[in-house]
Amino acid sequence: MANPEWRAAHTSAVAPDFVEGFYKHSRLHYLSTWKAELKNLVQQAQEEVENWSIHESIGDTQDMAKSGGTNMSGAHLAARSPSKRKGKEKALSLKRVMMQCDFDCFFVSVGLLSHPELRGKPVVVCHSQGSTGGALSTSEIASSSYEARSFGIKNGMRLCPDLMTIPYEFEKYKQLSLRFYTILMRHADDIQAVSVDEALIDVTTSVSRCAIRPSSLAFVDDPARSLAEQIRSEEQVAKVLHIDVIGIAENIQLARIATRKAKPAGSFHLKSEDVEQVLAPLDIDDLHGFGHSTRQKANEKLGVTNLGELAKKSKTALCDALGKTTGETLYNVIRGIDERKLESDKPRKSVSCDINYGIRFENNDQAKAFIHQMAEEVSRRLNAINMCGRALTLKIMKRDPSAPVEPSKFMGHGICETFSKQTLLSSTNGRATSDPKDIGEHAWSSLGSWGFDPKELRGIGIQIQKLDTPSPPDATDPGQVKLPFQARSSKTNVQDNTEQGAIPMPMIITEPPSPEDPLQNQAGPSRPLPTLNLPSFSQVDKDVFDALPDDVRKELEVEYQRRSRSPMPPEQPSHNVRPKIMVKGVNVKRITQQLAPKNRTSVSPRKNTLFAKREVPSYMRVSDAELRKLDSDPDVFAALPVDLQREQVIMARHARSGNLLQERKIIKASSRAPSAPYRKKPPPQAKHPEPPFLKQQGKQPGEKLYFTETGDVQTVIESWVKGFTKYPPKQKDVDYFSKFLVRNVELADTGMEKTIAVMKWWLILLRRNWGV
Repeated sequence: MANPEWRAAHTSAVAPDFVEGFYKHSRLHYLSTWKAELKNLVQQAQEEVENWSIHESIGDTQDMAKSGGTNMSGAHLAARSPSKRKGKEKALSLKRVMMQCDFDCFFVSVGLLSHPELRGKPVVVCHSQGSTGGALSTSEIASSSYEARSFGIKNGMRLCPDLMTIPYEFEKYKQLSLRFYTILMRHADDIQAVSVDEALIDVTTSVSRCAIRPSSLAFVDDPARSLAEQIRSEEQVAKVLHIDVIGIAENIQLARIATRKAKPAGSFHLKSEDVEQVLAPLDIDDLHGFGHSTRQKANEKLGVTNLGELAKKSKTALCDALGKTTGETLYNVIRGIDERKLESDKPRKSVSCDINYGIRFENNDQAKAFIHQMAEEVSRRLNAINMCGRALTLKIMKRDPSAPVEPSKFMGHGICETFSKQTLLSSTNGRATSDPKDIGEHAWSSLGSWGFDPKELRGIGIQIQKLDTPSPPDATDPGQVKLPFQARSSKTNVQDNTEQGAIPMPMIITEPPSPEDPLQNQAGPSRPLPTLNLPSFSQVDKDVFDALPDDVRKELEVEYQRRSRSPMPPEQPSHNVRPKIMVKGVNVKRITQQLAPKNRTSVSPRKNTLFAKREVPSYMRVSDAELRKLDSDPDVFAALPVDLQREQVIMARHARSGNLLQERKIIKASSRAPSAPYRKKPPPQAKHPEPPFLKQQGKQPGEKLYFTETGDVQTVIESWVKGFTKYPPKQKDVDYFSKFLVRNVELADTGMEKTIAVMKWWLILLRRNWGV
């Protein structure tokens, strides 16, 4: 590790082919890859069964399995008879029979084919070199024989000097796995690939066929177990390897439990009448899908973890302690109930690349370069299955502060802290992507947000989720619809479209309410019938609407429903003719008056009196007796103008009361200047930003019309859309409309509300004209 040259060749720091070399020797990589490939092979084979496109024989599986390499993507699985359908389509009257088929000690059993001299000895499969033991190795055990297990050896342990080790043989694993699945396909109605050496199969139909001839069965009273023994002794596998264990039951969970009872090298049928007896002594973590955390919760809150004791608990108690979903599932499993179906056609949810061995960096540049190498690996895997992703999860293993810098396992990760972060993944146009550059940049950005020291990193994983098929180059962006515009051939077409392409609003033609109406009997040329612009339904008086005649109300209801749906209008004739909607039996004047709002203004002044000049009397109304008391001659007073009369009366009244009017005194300004000049504050000025507007060419040359209200804007947009129903609009008009929406949201107080109303109207116009 201290040698820089060795680190450059064997660690993630500089080695350019480190990722490729890691996956070339990683058994976990092969297992996960084979599982995904086997799922695809099983799904393809079942689709062929459903489509009746079956190969004549499956005897070519051996030749296929002998093909070079460890990749299964070029292989092919086929069922023997097209009459067999998938288990999801079998007769509902048959009782379901599930089997879990498993190769026990698969890696060791395959390795012993090449090393028969080691049979009966404690043998394990790992990366240790040679077969002389593992005294100097720190490799972990991947598979161990029963002889090794008798000494307490388990998978995942380190080696000891007395063990015999054999290397991995990935190509042989692939060959025997394909044979294994080929045999199962002969008998299965439905199959779920669990691993390279394990599968779940639905054999309901095959068991029902075996029950027809009980005399030929190995177990006369148990057709299911007889079929299991037949599968175990299939000739094609018997030449090299036996299918060790088969568990049989009526559902998936019980079949897994039956597999434990069948070990080693046998079969076991867990019948419904024996479920309670078999499950009673088991613990929670003996059930598939229930781990340590569930057991710990049950022990803390219920005080028991034994299934026999938990069977006495009510469903409510289990749900309160373990949660609703887990509690209900455990309650059903204890009673032998499992309604899950095989996931033979479950779509793939994610593609990932995880490396936690040999991760050693000196600086951020090395970490960034390695992140992009992993991004290229993820991109290759996505392209191999023709998928793109919309979400990225970065998983990081960082050395625990209490752990040593170099763990006991050479180049291993040791004790670590784990971190994960999910981000949205998209290309520059917002679509799902498999581009390694996009994946690398998103992953490196997520790693940089933590600010970890690159020397402390011990594991990195990139997982792509929300998979989708790649979009074609000419596909529209998400949430967009491509309108079927025609290409413009010349300027003449554009002008004709502007003048004639607008779709006129439909006319509502009202006919007289009865045949006796005098308008129908008048002689002479027919006159155009009046048009009726109905108000919106929200403005209609509900009481008046309900009081209308049945035929009138039904006609209006149909018309309002048609308007609410906004369907695509029918094709218009070449000449400019407005479409007509006939409404029979409607009295125009009466309906218009009744649908009008009831509330009217209380005062309605006339124009000639509202702003007219008021008449002023030509004299003051003062009695002659009062004038004589004020020492004024009535005749002379009457001859004076009105303003002098008012002045004389005021002066006389003050003189009689003894309060003579005094001349106003003029107050002179002080000659002494104030110590601090007083400055009056200016009044506050409100800032009213100019509201966004749409402008339109007026009727006169050079005239511009500006619109800001929602209704006016909707009208302008409608006329704009109608002018471009055949040919696309100009790009500058589209940019102007987009800029208006953005400024409307940013500046106006009620801009968002107005924008939403405008966009809703925009959607109605698109549906009306193009049916999007």
